[in-house]
Amino acid sequence: MRVDPVQTVKPPENTRRATKATAKATATAANWNIKHINAPRVWTELGTRGENIVVADIDAGVKFDHPALAAQYRGKKPDGSVDHNYNWFNAAGDCPSDDPCDGSGDGTHTMGTMVGDDGAGRVVGVAPGAKWIAARACTGEWNCPESAILQSGEWLLAPRDSAYRNPRPDLAPDTVAAGPPFHRLHRLHVPECRPRRPGARTTSPANSCGVRRRS
Repeated sequence: MRVDPVQTVKPPENTRRATKATAKATATAANWNIKHINAPRVWTELGTRGENIVVADIDAGVKFDHPALAAQYRGKKPDGSVDHNYNWFNAAGDCPSDDPCDGSGDGTHTMGTMVGDDGAGRVVGVAPGAKWIAARACTGEWNCPESAILQSGEWLLAPRDSAYRNPRPDLAPDTVAAGPPFHRLHRLHVPECRPRRPGARTTSPANSCGVRRRS
């Protein structure tokens, strides 16, 4: 297998200006909570709202056609159709169809906090330019079987098609959000990491366990 060197591609100047113009318009429409953490400053000063980033959630699912989330779903095609392969995994197994669902509304809420933007003047997400995928491990807000959480985590490492075959680690998300049930399992199943230097605090497995961040 050939590994090509990393290349840095500089976007055309007119593209960067268009991105910043979009970011400025988004900042004007941002909800109060987003303004409170100064996310619009990132959008306008750096000209990015999360473009080219994929976020994921292990929760109760996501209402994929919600007005604030439909356009950001990675499975949404340019023609308006959807493809759930590699973009949605239902470990809980109780949705009424093959489409992403959310029985409690909790997963839709958390995904909205990450990327929500209805395109009509209401921005509720920190990174409205990012795309999202999701794994449903919970049938309610806190009813999350251990087996479903672990299987969801495995799927996110290498998303699979709708038949749970053909893993694609190249389609893994850039970041994953999960609630307290996942955190509890993380403490049970992931070995404790030692700080790199005396007196240092262990704050993140990616920083303290020798796990390399994806650049």
